[in-house]
Amino acid sequence: MRDDLTQAEIDAAKSPRGGWARATLARWGVPWPPPKGWQKALTAKERAGKLASYAPRPVDPFARRATLIADASYSDQTRVGAWAAWFKRGPQPGELFSGVFRSSPGSSHVAEAMALANGIALAGHHGLLADVDVLMLQSDSAAALAQIVCYVDGATINEPERLAGKIKIAARPRPLDQHPAGIKAAIERIRSLTLQHRVLLECRHVKGHAAHRADAEGRHRVNQLCDQTARRLREEAERAAQIDKRSAAKARKKARRAQRAAESAGQPVPVEFDDPEAQRAFEAVYRDRPQMLKPQGVDS
Repeated sequence: MRDDLTQAEIDAAKSPRGGWARATLARWGVPWPPPKGWQKALTAKERAGKLASYAPRPVDPFARRATLIADASYSDQTRVGAWAAWFKRGPQPGELFSGVFRSSPGSSHVAEAMALANGIALAGHHGLLADVDVLMLQSDSAAALAQIVCYVDGATINEPERLAGKIKIAARPRPLDQHPAGIKAAIERIRSLTLQHRVLLECRHVKGHAAHRADAEGRHRVNQLCDQTARRLREEAERAAQIDKRSAAKARKKARRAQRAAESAGQPVPVEFDDPEAQRAFEAVYRDRPQMLKPQGVDS
């Protein structure tokens, strides 16, 4: 079986019905019926060349390097997420950035990519990338690193052969527009930041929740620090949101009681309450029914 074909050549040989003729496969040395993974076998050299392009560059002793380790915490139930990123450059002490996402990421994969983007943005905002040539991004999300390697020009990743199956690096990734909006926004932001600060990205996967192991390295402990920080911020945001929900529920109940009392007494529905939250809840319920929003004492 050949191994020097490209995916474009394989796609071009499709029949009008979307398959491949038996004679075509025979020319390529593929038995009939074609076994599982036959396309990967035919494009082995192309994929190997693509993986080689993702491999790290030779170490430049004069390159100014820095490290950014980021992690995120996201809950599918509450749709609340938070992130934390640790930046280290040379002998200077590391700096920790963190925050709560303003909009829901929608998934843990998107949250991890957004955490990396926010970490780069804040490092640049504080002037920490002014004298950096190569920025190493470390994350326990192999999927987020794969998106950066595939869609950010010049980005590389350590040990691409070992991680090829896990991070699913494709020789021809699908267009970025076909990914979720959160991934697209995060990748586009990382692209613009790398161009703005003129840094090259070198990605490295760090195993999550491994700080307790005997062979744990410093980066595992930093990843755990980011994970704990992000989780704490997410839980605080969830508690605050739950308190707001309870207050709003109480206000809505109060507004409904006032409405029923006014209707049973034959009076127009009140539109003014002493409690501002009750007023907002009432207006939210009746904003689509303006005929109900009339001052007391005004006839129909």
